[in-house]
Amino acid sequence: LKHHFQPESNIRLSRLCGPLDAHLRRAEEALGVTVSRRGADFSIDGPPQAAKACRDLLQRIYDQADRPVYEETLELALELKKF
Repeated sequence: LKHHFQPESNIRLSRLCGPLDAHLRRAEEALGVTVSRRGADFSIDGPPQAAKACRDLLQRIYDQADRPVYEETLELALELKKF
């Protein structure tokens, strides 16, 4: 599943991914997918339902990333996204 975040913002992307991509790794672990990225272009590999759930989760966090994204925020979003 491919996804491009718009409007492109390096600050939002940085906050979305977390320190050393920790937020992405946590989402991968929780949802059973693999996330790779190049700039604002993301590729999510895994079962279709899980990949879509991850895309939706990342988009929601990106939309709110005009302020810092804390680990607790990510954990809460993951709990709400479980299927």
